[in-house]
Amino acid sequence: MERKAAGAGRAMIAWILTAALAAAAPAGDAKARMEQLERSLLAPCCYKEPISRHHSDVSTKMKLEVARWVAEGKSDEEILAVYRERYGARVVIPPEPDPSPWIRGIPWAAALAGGALVLRILFKWRKPGPRTSGSEA
Repeated sequence: MERKAAGAGRAMIAWILTAALAAAAPAGDAKARMEQLERSLLAPCCYKEPISRHHSDVSTKMKLEVARWVAEGKSDEEILAVYRERYGARVVIPPEPDPSPWIRGIPWAAALAGGALVLRILFKWRKPGPRTSGSEA
């Protein structure tokens, strides 16, 4: 009887811990979303810095609004659309495009070509020269 009660108690604790961890996970995700959104919006007072780094009343207000809207469950596109409408398209920093595959591949191709050239030179130097006959007088 005691074993069943202990097993049920452990199961309850495991279930509570699992629920607590599941509830804590969206908080980290929400914080990451807020940081990404703050890096995606320029301060409308000068259009020079993202609101994540800018220290003005407008950027502070925008940070608070972003936090509130993320907590309410609005999507990133909905939040960015509000600021586009309010301040114009200039306030949204366009995302950086992925680098071209050529940019990633060219250094590897150059390294392979350079290695092949080095091997060719080494094998060429290693070849024995023409042999002369042993009867030179």
